[in-house]
Amino acid sequence: MALSFTQLAAYRRCPRQYEYCYIKKIPKGVSPGEAFGASVHNALKKWGDLEMMQSSDEQAIGDKRLAVSRQPRLFVEEQEANRQPLSAIRLHALWHEHFPLNAFPTRVEADAARMRGEELMTLFYAWWSERPREVVAVEKGFSIDIGDERLAVSDERLAAKATRYPLIAHRFTLTGRFDRIERTPEGLHVIDFKTSQPRTQAEVDADLQLSIYALAAREDFGELPVVLSLLHITEDGILEMRTTRHAGQVQDAIKQITAIHGRITEKDFRPTPAAAVCKWCPYKGVCDVAAV
Repeated sequence: MALSFTQLAAYRRCPRQYEYCYIKKIPKGVSPGEAFGASVHNALKKWGDLEMMQSSDEQAIGDKRLAVSRQPRLFVEEQEANRQPLSAIRLHALWHEHFPLNAFPTRVEADAARMRGEELMTLFYAWWSERPREVVAVEKGFSIDIGDERLAVSDERLAAKATRYPLIAHRFTLTGRFDRIERTPEGLHVIDFKTSQPRTQAEVDADLQLSIYALAAREDFGELPVVLSLLHITEDGILEMRTTRHAGQVQDAIKQITAIHGRITEKDFRPTPAAAVCKWCPYKGVCDVAAV
């Protein structure tokens, strides 16, 4: 069984929402807000791709200069002709190229969202320009095998969970995707983009998604990130909420994930209605306990 963070998040919000979406597969539409957020991510992915491509080109030019001593200028001029500067204008162009015009009820709303996105791109570019950046991954998928050998079987709490959920020891795969990873002199910096309102520092320090990113970075790169960030991009500006994770916190995250997997395996889809959650649930119209 593969379990993504999106599925984990749905189950944690409300087990019934998970059931409707992933078990019963009841269709749900994409809201304008979701489409807008996805488009911001897409534009910033394209931007990151350009960063990595340019870095690769610069390395290739350097290698070619060493290998071809007779015609270095010709090669460099050819390479430079095919490259464009990473400018704010280019980032704006990426935004407009990938804007979901048809995701909005009216053209007026679409135009307002388009202009809002352009403002966010301007803010992102200002943040990005603050220092040189070495990007090692953008929108990089990961897949981690979770098994009981990763857990401290002597932990009494784990033993109790294993008794309650007899299938908990079965291996399963955890999947997800990094928005952006940079290499700094200190180590890896994992960045997750958000277009929602900022959270508190306490919430960021306890965020399960960031713990999963730390685990995935350790698996894929052989090291824990030195920093994990939620980069909130809103009309109010850029707010980067930073945190860290040590090995013990990663182990705690594995236990949380495994416990959720056990409940899903046991088909525990009892609803947990709450006004703040039900208000935004795409299934509130068909759920008989929706708190709205």
